[in-house]
Formats: sequence, C-alpha cells, structure tokens
Amino acid sequence: MDEYALAIGNGLKERAKELGRYGADKVFIADDPSLEPFNADYYRQVALDVARRTGPSVILAAATSTGKDLAPRLAIHLNTAVASECTQLELDNGQIVATRPAYAGKVLLKVKIKSTPSIATLRPNVFTAKEATPQRTPSLEHVEFSKPNSRMMVKEFVTHGAKKLDLTEASVIVSGGRGMGGPQNYKILDELAEAVGGVVGASRASVDAGWRPHSDQVGQTGRTVSPTLY
Repeated sequence: MDEYALAIGNGLKERAKELGRYGADKVFIADDPSLEPFNADYYRQVALDVARRTGPSVILAAATSTGKDLAPRLAIHLNTAVASECTQLELDNGQIVATRPAYAGKVLLKVKIKSTPSIATLRPNVFTAKEATPQRTPSLEHVEFSKPNSRMMVKEFVTHGAKKLDLTEASVIVSGGRGMGGPQNYKILDELAEAVGGVVGASRASVDAGWRPHSDQVGQTGRTVSPTLY
C-alpha cells in the first residue's frame, strides 16, 4: 500500500522532502503565498482535489486546531466520517477501528469507520514517528492551486505573547487555577516553568476571570495535552 503525504503552505519544498524520510512514498506539495496563513476553504479545496485524484482508503491528520478544522470539512465533501483525537488505530477486516477519549477523557471509545475513505485526526505526542531514513528520497508532485470562492478572509493571526513552546507539544506543564489568587501571581509559575523547561497552563476558571489567555487553558474546553509531567 502506497503512503502519500500532502504539504500545504508557502515555501515548503525543502521541508516537504522530510516527509519522505519518514515513510511517504510520494509527497504532494501545494505551495502558494495565498496558502499562508491557514484558510479553511483553501486548504479544504487542495486536500479534496488530491483525495479525489488518489482515492485513498485512509486519511490521517494531526489533531491540531488546523487538522480538526480541516478534517470534517473534507469528510462532508467525501461523504464519510471522522474519528477525532484518536489515541490508537487498528485494522479490522480492512476497516479502521479508532480509540478516542470522550467525556473529558473519563472514558475511551472504540469506533469503527465503515465508510471510505476513513478519516482520523491523531492526538499529538501519542503516536511515535518512524525512524527517519536520511537516504530515502520521495517522489514530489506540485499541486496547482487556484483560489476557490470563499466566504472568509483571514487577515492576520494574533497571539498572546511569544510562548517558547506550544502547550500541546510541551513535555512539562506547570498549571494554576483560582488558587493563584490573581493574574499577578502567575509570575511565580512563569519562573518555575522556565526553570524546569516547561510552559504554563491554566484552568478554565482562571481564564474566564481574565487572568490568562484562552491559549493557556487546559481541559475539555481548552487545549488537549499529553505531557510527561503536569
């Protein structure tokens, strides 16, 4: 079974080659200035065109904000289903069986995707990447991109400060809630996180109180994390 990868963005050629070293037999590259920053309509059109050309049996994406936005849009047009935030994948008679958390992680569900292609988003830092093969060179194919009609326009992304590492990628998270007593006391956690090489997280209550930005929120209505130390 051939494994294809799709890279969408701007200035990707060199980075796209890395996908071949991790197992992709062929890498499709949609490289255009209008594909940065992320626009859901543009990315959906590119992914849909490639999916219709290649006829995949399985489509995988990372369960990031981009992946979780793109996957269901793609599923609608391919008349299939999505299993989101998967922590394990198995094959049963050629069909994907996905394990995914529900009820804020209190239970794990096993769901079988009976439609084709099966689409799943994979929780970051749960699946281990293959060992890279430096000498492996994938086949590269450039995808022509023409802007579809879109009802949205992305003008800019605004971030809350220059965090060293994204919460979903952090192996150490130092988190605080209402017990911190106010936004001024989060300086203590900032210093501790810097000392141990981690990042600061926050509870919903502290975010609702305006003490920390929503990008710091951990939990069901915030970011899904899988650190080694919390």
